[in-house]
Amino acid sequence: MIVIRCTARLLTRLRVDTRGDAGTSTGVLGDWYATALHVRHAYVLAVARATLLPVVVSGRDVRSFPDRMARTLADVLGAYEVSPELVARECAAMTTARYARTDDRSTVGVLVEMGRMLEADSRPGRMYR
Repeated sequence: MIVIRCTARLLTRLRVDTRGDAGTSTGVLGDWYATALHVRHAYVLAVARATLLPVVVSGRDVRSFPDRMARTLADVLGAYEVSPELVARECAAMTTARYARTDDRSTVGVLVEMGRMLEADSRPGRMYR
């Protein structure tokens, strides 16, 4: 089980109840912090609290983003050459998701800055060297 701590912007789109104790994530990466972005298209940016590892998924069907986040995480961890056993274990821990409000301003600050970098990097006319 993972706990996805959402910003108010994402909670508005999800329309989920966040009252009560969400518990703690069972995965090694811990709780995930997530926000909704609109960079040409809708996206969900999620950051693992323990490592600040970012994952970006389409925000088109926002209710199913935890499943897509797990699949994307498997690709990201594979790119970092994490052992397949650890990847499978972490993705298995993500089969159940609970939602909660953010509770760590530092991690939310990192999330906001990553979102700003994505928005700036995707502007039309951006030149790469």
